[in-house]
Amino acid sequence: MTHQDSLLSTTLSFPFHFIQSHPVLSFLTVLLAIPIAFWIYLYITHEYLFSLDSRREKYGSSRHFFAAGALEKVIEAENGTCGAVSISNSYANLIHTKPVKREPLGDASRDGSGPRGTLKHNARTSPRQGSTIRNVHQCIIIGAGPVGMTLASSLARNNIQFLLLEKKQISRHEASKAIGVHPDALEHFAVLDEQIVHEWVSQAIRVQIGRIFAHDRKLLGKARLDLARKPFPFSLALEQTKTESVLENGLLRIMEQERKVTKEAESQCASQYLKQREVTEVVPISQLLTAGRDHRHSAHILTQNGFTSPQDALNKDFRYIVKYTCLQTKTQHSAIARFVIGCEGKRSIVRKLANIDYHGAPLADTFIVGDFIDNTKLKDDAAIFLSREGLVEAFPLPGNRRRFICSTDKYNDKPTAEDVATLVLNRTNYDLSTQECTWISKFGIQSLVADRFFSNGLILAGDSAHICSPLGGQGMNCGFLDAFELGDALYKILHCGGDEYALLKRYEGRQQRRARAAIHRAEMNTALGRKPRTSLAYHVRNLIVRVALCEFFPMQWLVAMYFTMRFLGYLGVGTRAIV
Repeated sequence: MTHQDSLLSTTLSFPFHFIQSHPVLSFLTVLLAIPIAFWIYLYITHEYLFSLDSRREKYGSSRHFFAAGALEKVIEAENGTCGAVSISNSYANLIHTKPVKREPLGDASRDGSGPRGTLKHNARTSPRQGSTIRNVHQCIIIGAGPVGMTLASSLARNNIQFLLLEKKQISRHEASKAIGVHPDALEHFAVLDEQIVHEWVSQAIRVQIGRIFAHDRKLLGKARLDLARKPFPFSLALEQTKTESVLENGLLRIMEQERKVTKEAESQCASQYLKQREVTEVVPISQLLTAGRDHRHSAHILTQNGFTSPQDALNKDFRYIVKYTCLQTKTQHSAIARFVIGCEGKRSIVRKLANIDYHGAPLADTFIVGDFIDNTKLKDDAAIFLSREGLVEAFPLPGNRRRFICSTDKYNDKPTAEDVATLVLNRTNYDLSTQECTWISKFGIQSLVADRFFSNGLILAGDSAHICSPLGGQGMNCGFLDAFELGDALYKILHCGGDEYALLKRYEGRQQRRARAAIHRAEMNTALGRKPRTSLAYHVRNLIVRVALCEFFPMQWLVAMYFTMRFLGYLGVGTRAIV
C-alpha cells in the first residue's frame, strides 16, 4: 500500500473510529440509526408487509403469516371448505397448526349429495380402470430440472395428474452448477416432504457466516446469516447434481405415496415421469377446428384417446396435444393436457408457442468458476474478496472442497484450472496450484424476465420465465418459489374451481416481482464487486461495506435477510423495471 493510499484509508476511516471511541456520540448514532434502519426495513420488506395483510384477511390472525402459500394450503371453495392440505412432519410447528390428514381429491366436480364441500373424481380428468382415455393429463411439464421436479412433486402431493418429460437421461455427475439452497425454499420443502430437507441438510454445508475481505485478506466485516429467522438460519451449500438427485428421489417417493392413497380411494393415478423424451411439437387443439389435412394425425390422436372431436376435447377443457420422441427407441408418442408448463430453460418451446418475449439484457460482467480442494482454513464460512484487481467469491462445498468464482476482464470461452488459480492467488494470496480441481466453467450474467408468465393454458416457470445471475443460486431458488406458487394456483384451479385467469395472474405478478428483485440484487452485488477505477473508489467502497457490516444488530439482521434472499418483491429493492 502506497503512502497516498494509507493516508486516504486513514482519512476515510477516521469518522468511524472517532464515533466508536466516544460513548455519547455512539449512543446518538445508534438513536439515529434505528429510524434509518427501520425505514430501510420497510423499504425492502414491503412484500412481507403486503402479504401479511392479505394473510391476516385470510386466516384472521397474524400468527399464521408464516403458513401462507405452499406452507399451508387452506382453500375456501364457493360453498364451503375445499380442503386443508398439510403434511404430518416434524416441521408442523412452523405453521402453528396441527397437521391435517389429507384426503385424496379429484377434479372440480362437486357431489351435492355428500357433505358440504365434498369433491368427487371426474372420469375425464381422472381416468379409472377400463376408461378409454389412455394418455390424457391435467398438466404436462416439459423439463425435469430442479424446477420441473419441484412442481411435479407439488402436483403429485395434491393428486393432480401430470406427465413430466425430460430430454436427457440425466447424469448426476456431469456438472456442479448452482450450489445454494436458501431458507425460503427450505421452508416450502419442509412441508412438501420433510425427507428432502433432511437429506439436503445431512449432505450439505450449512453456511452461517460470510466474511468480507479487502485486498491482502484484510477483514472488512462479517455477514451473520445465523441471524436470519428460524427454523433455517442458514443457507445450504450443495452441488446442483446432488440437489437434483434428492429431488428426483423425493418425487418418486411422493408419486408412490400418492398411488397408494388413490388406490385406497378406488381411483387411478396416471402421473408419469419419463426421461429421454424430446418434445417436438405442441399443437393447440383449437387449431384442429379449422385445420385441413396437415392436422389429420393430431385429430386421430384425439379419437384414440376417447374424444369424439376437437370440439369435444375443448368442451372438456383440454387444449393441447404434446408430441414427443423417445430418444432410445426413436418412436413417436403424444399426450393431451389442459395445461402445458415450460420448465426447460431459456430456449423454451412453450414460451415460443405462446409468443412471449423476454425483457432485459445481459450485463458486461463475466466470470470463471472452479471447484478445488480447500486449503483456505475458512472452514464452513463463505468469503467474498473485494480486491483491487476484481472480485473473488469462495463458498464451501462438501468433501473438503471450495468453489472459487472470479470476475474476468473479458469472456474466457475455455477456462482452465490454472486460470482460476492465478486469479485467486493474485487477489487473495491463496495458492491453489497444487490443489485438485474437480469442476471448471464460465458464465456471464443475464437479466431477463418474460413479459407474461401464461397464455391460454401455456405456463412458464424457472428459467423459461426469468434468467438472473447464477451467483448464490438465485436463479434456482427463484425457480423453486415459482414451482410452489404455481402448484398452489393449479391446486385451486383444478380441485377448488378457482378462477383460472385470476389465480395465474396472481402467480405471474408475484413471481415477476420476485424475479426482478433477484435481478436487481444481483446487479447491485455485481456492481459492488467490480474492479475500482481509482484508489478513492476502492476506499469508499470498503468504507461502505464496513458500515453495512458493523456490529449494530438491526444492520446485521438486515444483511442476513438480504443474503438469504428474504423479502423479494413488491416495493423496495428489486422493483426497478426491466426494459
